[in-house]
Amino acid sequence: MPEKYADGNTGVFVNGRELNKKDLDLLSTRGLPASSDTSYIVDITGKVVDENTGEMVVSLGKLAPT
Repeated sequence: MPEKYADGNTGVFVNGRELNKKDLDLLSTRGLPASSDTSYIVDITGKVVDENTGEMVVSLGKLAPT
């Protein structure tokens, strides 16, 4: 999937896709750092890992109903 697939314009990447402002604002309220030029991996549990360091950054909690 192309990195611009989500119509991103923030410089914040999650799972290889650049977030758009609306999505970044929403995830920031859950604890995602909003610093540009960053890349994160978010797993199904909401665990956020810095893609460059491999360190856990925060847990966003449950993201979707199962």
